[in-house]
Amino acid sequence: GTSPNLTVTELTTSSMHVTWSKPEGGSSFYRVQWAEGENSKVNTTINTFFTINDLTPGFQYSITVVAVAVNLSNKGEEISESTFTRKSNL
Repeated sequence: GTSPNLTVTELTTSSMHVTWSKPEGGSSFYRVQWAEGENSKVNTTINTFFTINDLTPGFQYSITVVAVAVNLSNKGEEISESTFTRKSNL
């Protein structure tokens, strides 16, 4: 099957909108994790998109989305992407 892809759009100095495709077999919800150095944050959503706010300008973020099924032992596919926020022009 095709591996689900993660797309980052609407990139600003402090936020990014992340979208991904539904994995085969479906899932109940998604765990969205983003890391800024050692500091990583996690959020969950039932949608196939999520907006991450309060980011640092010009910083490289590693984003991971994990599809989680009803049966928690059945952790789905993991999609990762690394992207930079826009540098502030100040």
